[in-house]
Amino acid sequence: MSLIEVYETVQGAWIEGRLENVLQRQKELARLHTFLKDLRGDLIAAFSEDSEPSQARASEEIALTLDAVEQLYNQLDFPSIMGKEKNAQASHSAPLNSVAMGPVLIQAALPCPLSSAILPLAAAVAAGSCCLVLLCTDSPAVSRLLQSIIRGSMDYEAVGVLNDILSPKDLGSLQFESAVFQDHTTGAEFAAVLRKTNLTARIHTPALGLPAMFIDRSTPALESVATLIKISILNPPIQHSGRVPRLCFVDEFIIGEFNFLMQKHPDAPKKLRASTTGPMKAKEIARNLKSLFPSFTDNIDELPQIITLQGSDPINPETIGQVASLLTHSYEGVLLVPVRSLDHGIDLWNKVNTGMSAAATYIFGQDKEAWYLARFLKSDHCFINYIPLRSFAMIAPSSRYDDFTLPYSPEDFSINKAILRDNKMTSRRGLLNLKRIAQPSGARRSYFEQGLIVGLSMATLAASGLVFAVFEGVKGIYQ
Repeated sequence: MSLIEVYETVQGAWIEGRLENVLQRQKELARLHTFLKDLRGDLIAAFSEDSEPSQARASEEIALTLDAVEQLYNQLDFPSIMGKEKNAQASHSAPLNSVAMGPVLIQAALPCPLSSAILPLAAAVAAGSCCLVLLCTDSPAVSRLLQSIIRGSMDYEAVGVLNDILSPKDLGSLQFESAVFQDHTTGAEFAAVLRKTNLTARIHTPALGLPAMFIDRSTPALESVATLIKISILNPPIQHSGRVPRLCFVDEFIIGEFNFLMQKHPDAPKKLRASTTGPMKAKEIARNLKSLFPSFTDNIDELPQIITLQGSDPINPETIGQVASLLTHSYEGVLLVPVRSLDHGIDLWNKVNTGMSAAATYIFGQDKEAWYLARFLKSDHCFINYIPLRSFAMIAPSSRYDDFTLPYSPEDFSINKAILRDNKMTSRRGLLNLKRIAQPSGARRSYFEQGLIVGLSMATLAASGLVFAVFEGVKGIYQ
C-alpha cells in the first residue's frame, strides 16, 4: 500500500472510533506484548544482522519495550474508567476527562529501531489514537520483523505501517494531530512540513542538548567509576549521540589520578584506528584538538580512546563548543576536561549546549555535590553514580510525563475534554420551576391543548348522546 492509502485507512479507523473502547485497547497491547515476547530470539538475531550490537544491549532494548507495553496495559483500568463514566452520567461533572487527540505519525530511528517504534506506538494506542508508523529503513532486518509483529498483533486499519524511505515532501497535505520525530537528521524537516497542514499539531522530539559526564572531587571510588565507564561506554563502543557521553568533566584536583586509573585498567585504552570513526572524521577531530588545545600532540592519523586536556589548555565555552558536537557524533572514545569547581562545570556545559536541555547526564560524587549538579545542569534525565544500559536503549522525548521508566505516556497523545453540568438545572426542584415557567397559571393555552380539550368535549357529548339513544330505544321496546 502507498503512503496515501495507508493514511486514508488510518484516518477512516479514527473516524470510526476503532480504539475508543478501553477493552479493545487492552486487547491490542496484550497481543503486541505476546508477539514481542515470543519473538525475542528472532529480534536479537535481527539486531545482530543489522548492526552487530552486544547481545546485552539488544536484550535491554527488547526488555524495555516489553516493560513499557506491560505498564501501559496495567494503566488501562477498565473498572475505574467505567466508574468515572457512571459518575459523570449521574448528574456529576467530569472536568478532567482525557481523550485521544487523533491520528499520530511515528518515525522510528537508529540506534534504537525497536524501542523508537514500539514505545510511542503503545502509548498512543493506550490513549485511543490511531497511528501511522514509519519504520527505520537503516535497520532492515529489525524493521522487517517489526512490520510482521505489528501486522500480526494489532488492528490492521487502526495502526498503519510503512517500511519505505520517505522524504518530508512525501507527507504533502497529510494531517496528523500529533507526531513523534526521532531522527535528528530529518526530524526538523518533517516537523516543518507537518505544521503547514496543522499548526496546532503536538510534536515530540528528543532533547537537542549533548550528553556529558561529571566527576566531582567528592567521588569516593574513582577506580570503580573508571571501570564503569570502560565497561559501559568504551568496550564495546556504543554510538548513540543523544545519550552516550563523549565529554567527561573532571575536577582538576583529581583528573590526573582519574586519567591514571583509566589507563591502568586491565582493558587499557587502545589507540582507535582512523577507520573506526572514518578517516576523514578522525583527521578532522585531531586537527581541531591540535588547533585549540596545545597539550594534544597525538598523531593526526589515529586517536586514543582516552584524551585528557590539561589545566593549561584554554577551557571555555568557545573552545569546548567547537569540538563538542563533532566528538559526540563521530568519536568513540572519551575526552576528559578539567574544571575548577561545580559551578565552573555547570556554567561551561550549559553554555556549550546554548541553554538547551540534554537527554541524559551522568554524575558521580557524594550526595550533596551530585544533587547540586543534577539540580542546575539542564538535562531531562540525570543519573547519579551509575550508567544504566537502558539509557542507551531508548530515544526519549522532551516531555513532562517522561519518568525514564516509561518514556512515552498516554498523556502525550491526549487532550482534556472537560464535561461540565449545572446541577441546579437538573434537580427535581429545578424541573418543577421550569414547568411553572413554561406554563404559568392563567396563560393562553397552546393550539394543541385547545384542540385536545375540544376533541375530548365532543367525544364526551357524543358518548352522552349514544347512551341517551340506547336508553330511549330500550324504553320503547318494553312499552
